[in-house]
Amino acid sequence: MTMKFGSMASGWMGLVITVALAFSAPVFARAHEGGGDGLWHAKRLTRLLDGVNATPAQRQQIQQIARTLTPEMKALHQAHRDLMAKNLQLLSAPVIDEAAIEQNRLQMVAQHDQVSKRMSAAFIEMSKVLTPEQRTQVAARMKERLARRGAHGIHGAGHPAGSSTGPVPMASEPAR
Repeated sequence: MTMKFGSMASGWMGLVITVALAFSAPVFARAHEGGGDGLWHAKRLTRLLDGVNATPAQRQQIQQIARTLTPEMKALHQAHRDLMAKNLQLLSAPVIDEAAIEQNRLQMVAQHDQVSKRMSAAFIEMSKVLTPEQRTQVAARMKERLARRGAHGIHGAGHPAGSSTGPVPMASEPAR
């Protein structure tokens, strides 16, 4: 099926992605970092659920989905860190093994796909807990949030939209 911009299908996918973003940053970012108590992220999720007037039953369901996902994501992110370490090892070897580097890259792509599939499944579960009106409210809040982040999008960059500190120098380069 081909989706055209503005079609119902692309609108639905946009909503799913928006809800996904709403839940991914607050709940699962600690899995990327491999630690922390996640208190800040739990507060953010609470604010999000407060903002859509989630019922106690909805909160419990969404929090259970997040609790189930967190250890899975920690394991997947550790696997990603291991692949990154292997890549650095391969790239710094006295003899460059192009086939091994390509094989590691393919493993990284497959691992990223595994993370993406699992996150998408969790986001769909969470989205089903919310009413259509609540999903629309989440989408509006995320649209505002993304607009505030400007060019830095969902990942941010630690500085306000529109500002730039220029390229980050390599460890061996002098700072500009």
